[in-house]
Amino acid sequence: MLKDAKDNHRRARGHRDVSFRASMTVLCAGLLLLLGCAPVKGPAPDGADVVRYGRIAVLPIVNLSNSLAPLAAIRRTLSEKLLGRGLEVIEEAELERFMASIRMRDTGGVDTANASALKEDAGAAGVLITALELYDDGGPPKIALSARLVSTGSNPVVQWADNVSIAGNDAPGLFGLGLIDDVNILINQATTSLVDSLVNYVSAAPEGSRDKPREGFGPKSAYVSEKAGVGFREVVVDFVQQYSSDDENTKTAKIDVQLSTPSYKNVRVEYGVAGGTAVRGKNYDLKDGSLTFQPGETVKTLEIDIKANGMDEPDRTIEVSLRNPQGAVLGGTTVHTHTILDRDPEPAVAFTVANQQVKESAGNAAIGLELSALSGWDVVVPLLVTGTARVPGNYRITAGPVVIKAGERGAAVPVQAVANGLYEDDKTVVVSMGVPAHAVQGKLVQSTVTIVNTDPLPAVTFTVTNQQVKESAGTAAIGVELSAISGRDVTVPFMVSGTAKTPGSFTMPSGPVVIKAGERSGTVPVQIVANGLNED
Repeated sequence: MLKDAKDNHRRARGHRDVSFRASMTVLCAGLLLLLGCAPVKGPAPDGADVVRYGRIAVLPIVNLSNSLAPLAAIRRTLSEKLLGRGLEVIEEAELERFMASIRMRDTGGVDTANASALKEDAGAAGVLITALELYDDGGPPKIALSARLVSTGSNPVVQWADNVSIAGNDAPGLFGLGLIDDVNILINQATTSLVDSLVNYVSAAPEGSRDKPREGFGPKSAYVSEKAGVGFREVVVDFVQQYSSDDENTKTAKIDVQLSTPSYKNVRVEYGVAGGTAVRGKNYDLKDGSLTFQPGETVKTLEIDIKANGMDEPDRTIEVSLRNPQGAVLGGTTVHTHTILDRDPEPAVAFTVANQQVKESAGNAAIGLELSALSGWDVVVPLLVTGTARVPGNYRITAGPVVIKAGERGAAVPVQAVANGLYEDDKTVVVSMGVPAHAVQGKLVQSTVTIVNTDPLPAVTFTVTNQQVKESAGTAAIGVELSAISGRDVTVPFMVSGTAKTPGSFTMPSGPVVIKAGERSGTVPVQIVANGLNED
């Protein structure tokens, strides 16, 4: 029963609205026929005196609602109601031709030139400028209209202004019987309210003051409703904050974008990555796009997908900028910097092998260093070199620390063996790890390269087979010589025989001859004894 009652109520209201508009149409049609389609004035339906003002140009309605609306129908309804209240209205077709002749495209206001032309050429005493601020034909429907009457001539002024906002649920009444679900009923109510207000103003205006505001109309700074005022205020769009940060393990970073004030229409602003140290696809994912604020919304959230790549690296930044706003202007904070805080541990660095050998004739060896995981930093590993090998006689090595570049897993220390032609002991190059930067020491912190000698043993001979010396000369030397310099001490034992006797004829060391490493020869000293005897 309740639903049937509501339906009957809506049908009754719709019937009254249709009947009212039909009556107005018939009345206006009859008046136009009587006057040859000229602008007309007629008595008010309630029998009041004819309102005298002059011809009114009802301009096309400005749509500020950001929605599809029956603007032409609302304009015709206004014109019909004004005619029905006795005001003269310039015929729509005539006004359109006039506007085309003076190239008048903006119907949201009039300048001095247009106001003068409207008075002199179109014979208009006033211009009705109407704005549709809100239109919603859903449930419940809503409509907001504002209008102002501007005088014509060389000094146009606003003579009257008013606004009306109506929603279908303004007066639901008992059991919701007062709910309105037909937007046409709201259009009728809103236009009737504006026309009543305008007629009351014109009726109260003193005679002879049609081009001037009546004394009772107080000054206003804006002739729009509060709803329209939102639209006329400058809407600024920018980031809520200039900086933000999140742990890299946070899957989604959220950045708020704000409007300085609610807007009556959609506001759209584009965003995109403008810079930063983070790498798209590696550290984060964010495609360039746009945000749209619905009417009344003041905050939208931009989301960035953060990637935890498991790599120790510097904190990374993403710079996001706002651009190309529609329905707003850019504010002071148009670039937001988001920092991704790294939480991965430092990798461990270690030598790849503890020991290796290289023949001195082979040339090169490499001491490898390896990270336990990739790093986003350059890992710097200082080295300490010891061992029995010497530079440059046995090897050469790159001076300074080893650098493992960011994104690489390892590096090598090149060791160049030197074939010096000396028979010698195997030599060692011992490389120890210092404290690394952006890494920790692993298990293997020392590596040894053994340079294996490949040179043959040198040959040793006496320098002469025979020599003579007078016993009165005092000394003689028996020379011993190597075929090649040796890197080791060469010990040459010898045995003494012959007819000379010691100590009567000579003396000499009893031990072997030692040729020092790096030397080519040695001598056996013989001390001759002059014994005063005539002998062989």
